[in-house]
Amino acid sequence: MLKSLPILALGCSSVSAVVVDAPIIPVASGSYKRGGGFFVTCTTPGATIRYTLNGQEPTVNDPIAPFPGIVSIGDNVTFKAKAWVGADSSPTTTRTYTFTGDIVAGSLHTVMMDAVGNAYAWGAQNNGRLANLTTGSGTAVAMMSYASTTPVRDAGSIAAGQDQSLIIGGDSPFGVGSNSNGQVGDDTLTTRSGFVNVSDGSFSVGGCEAVAAGNNFSGALSFGGNVYTWGSEITGRLGNGNNLGNRKYAGLVTRGDVGGAPSLSGIVEIEFGGAFGVAREAHADEVPGGTGKVWTWGNNSSGQLGLGHTNNRLRAFPVMLDSTTQLTDVTAISGGQIHTAVVRWKTGDANLQGSVWSFGERGSGRLGNNVTSSGNVVYPVQAEIAVGVPLQGIKAVSAGASHTLALDKFGRVWAWGNNAKGQLGDNTTTSRGYAGMVRTPDNSTNLSGIVAIAAGGEDGDGFSLAIADDGTVYSWGSNTHSQLGTPSSGSAQALPDTPSVWNPAPELSTVDATSTVTTGTAPGAATVALTRNISYQDGAATKFELWVNGALHTTRTPAVPADWNVNLTSLSAGSYTVVAVVYDIHGNMIHSDQDSFTIN
Repeated sequence: MLKSLPILALGCSSVSAVVVDAPIIPVASGSYKRGGGFFVTCTTPGATIRYTLNGQEPTVNDPIAPFPGIVSIGDNVTFKAKAWVGADSSPTTTRTYTFTGDIVAGSLHTVMMDAVGNAYAWGAQNNGRLANLTTGSGTAVAMMSYASTTPVRDAGSIAAGQDQSLIIGGDSPFGVGSNSNGQVGDDTLTTRSGFVNVSDGSFSVGGCEAVAAGNNFSGALSFGGNVYTWGSEITGRLGNGNNLGNRKYAGLVTRGDVGGAPSLSGIVEIEFGGAFGVAREAHADEVPGGTGKVWTWGNNSSGQLGLGHTNNRLRAFPVMLDSTTQLTDVTAISGGQIHTAVVRWKTGDANLQGSVWSFGERGSGRLGNNVTSSGNVVYPVQAEIAVGVPLQGIKAVSAGASHTLALDKFGRVWAWGNNAKGQLGDNTTTSRGYAGMVRTPDNSTNLSGIVAIAAGGEDGDGFSLAIADDGTVYSWGSNTHSQLGTPSSGSAQALPDTPSVWNPAPELSTVDATSTVTTGTAPGAATVALTRNISYQDGAATKFELWVNGALHTTRTPAVPADWNVNLTSLSAGSYTVVAVVYDIHGNMIHSDQDSFTIN
């Protein structure tokens, strides 16, 4: 999925013919994990939104926000937006965002990407799951590599399954690790120790933004909202109507609620559980008119599909709140081994202000509804902090094999379920059927400042991870295969510790646009030199744009980062302002300061 900075809906409205309201940015300033962007809209007829990403006041010479469209961001930014209708402009809306990396947990390994796309892994290395170019036994901490031995420095999304890993590189999914069921997706059954392209049976798959991984199957989300899957078809986990065999290449998940089995569409987030898939449609806060509906398919032996029964489904069906009502208003999803957890949020509904709802096996308290006995829960139930007191204010959730983590809007981590290896992070090994907060490494207070969470492991042998807003990584729980990345290999930890791994905090790049007048009298000429100052190892750039007096003048697509010059000729007398925007391999933008010159 795409578990990252929420898509930000921007809008503005006019209260009169000459007054333009400030653009609206619903998501507050703060720290977020890597990825995501701004969904830009404006309801004022004829309005144009211009923006800056460097903290400067927007002017009519700055780039125009796509309408509608996504302004992607990755580095730390101070985002300012201003709307114009003719010569009338709105007040400026300002938000400041900082970014760290992301982290995911498999059964026995961890995958992390930093804020600029470098990918790392640690834990069990057998079957090649760490992408460290070996399939041998043992454990390792490594930078991940492609099969060509090139280090992965362009990851845009990551996933860790039972014994495979996935990334998005550019806009293509890549797989590595065990491939006995085709879960790597390269149309073979050959185990891979370096990332290889996912195939559709004929060509490499592209146009994707997120990946997901489960037990012996994998998947990707396309920019168009379709879901691809590959690997084992057992119990219907590929959502393609089949229950037997393997599919070694990517194919589409289809719907089972209507005739003809059309492709599942309109999806913005995917997460896979042990042998089942979960997909979410856009929420109303992300896209006007969004419902936040959830779809599931695959193994349903414990009711983990939330359909009111325990029958497996070979295609996708909408999750039900009860026998007649579909589950809606969902903002985040996660699939565990045999349970599913979602976050619901609805403005004006006191019961849906970041509440967590779960379904599936309730044993060990993993559903958080104050029940620890085994049993199947086939409709969503609400997680609590005490009997009758619902957990609220949650923005992200991660379901492990038999425990669950949740991240609240204040950056605190809540946990419940199996705690045999200390995976709840409360300095005990006592399982719990209700939510409690994870503690700091010294047990002095509650852990805070967290922007990303991950729950992994196997039943009774779970582990947990988190990334703080300063890039610090924390881990706790089972460490049988060094999946915590800490010095105490093999020892379970009941409180968070800091792994001996790379800090995934942002490393910023900048871009400069410097103009030099070569002919100062009309018809004049000038040269604009665009320089990108790379502050990390690859800094891959895909294109740049040069804006002159608020209009797009030049677009180029260089193959590698470099200095680029643009020659402006036949310039009439007057003042000129130039602004450069560079796009990196993930689609993130870096915005230069304005530079000006005059032709006499």
